[in-house]
Amino acid sequence: MGVWTERDSAHFLDVGRYYVPHRERQIELVTALVPRPSEARQVIDLSCGEGLLAEAVLAAQPEATALGLDGSPTMRRAAERRLERFGARFATAPCDVHALELPAVAPLRGIVASLALHHVDHAAKPDLYRQLHDALAPGGALVIADLYRPASAGAWEAAATGWDAAVRANDTAAGMGGAVWRRFQDDRWNWFRYPDDYDQPAPLADELAWLGSAGFTAVDVYWADCGHAVYGGTRG
Repeated sequence: MGVWTERDSAHFLDVGRYYVPHRERQIELVTALVPRPSEARQVIDLSCGEGLLAEAVLAAQPEATALGLDGSPTMRRAAERRLERFGARFATAPCDVHALELPAVAPLRGIVASLALHHVDHAAKPDLYRQLHDALAPGGALVIADLYRPASAGAWEAAATGWDAAVRANDTAAGMGGAVWRRFQDDRWNWFRYPDDYDQPAPLADELAWLGSAGFTAVDVYWADCGHAVYGGTRG
């Protein structure tokens, strides 16, 4: 896949429910890991897509507000439609994760990001994580759900095989008769089968080290499967 386009956004809105392995589990876990420090209510959903993480957080934490940042107008419109019922508790704004400028907001309860930060150059990650750390209130957390680069050939093949199996299971569960699985193959979406230079997943050990160097504490991996993981840390 090359540079992300609005056509890619529209396509992902159509297929993401099938292509992302264990999507509901990831959303559930990210939501549970967003803390509730009393002095901060705002959450940022970074590269929010259609707003699934923001939606789950707002439903779970009635006192919270959320700002969905995304570089795609198509995604921002989809998020606004999906979260319209939350009224003023949700808003969107444009962003570029490669040159991120966070809006001037009060210290944040949490920052969540799904399938976004693997687009960022490895050399830029430490500064990005430091910026996100400094935007959080004490006790706030950064929680990331994303691809990672396995450290061995065996783990790489397990990630590829697991992702294929998850999509086939989603196809079966949705009664799609193999149509989703065939489309997934035609799209060459499994990065571990078809790696490219645009997507730059990093080893989890590197991700945790960058988070620690940025000042995060309690840095950990909370879940991993199919080459995807949920990980993050807390501002102490």
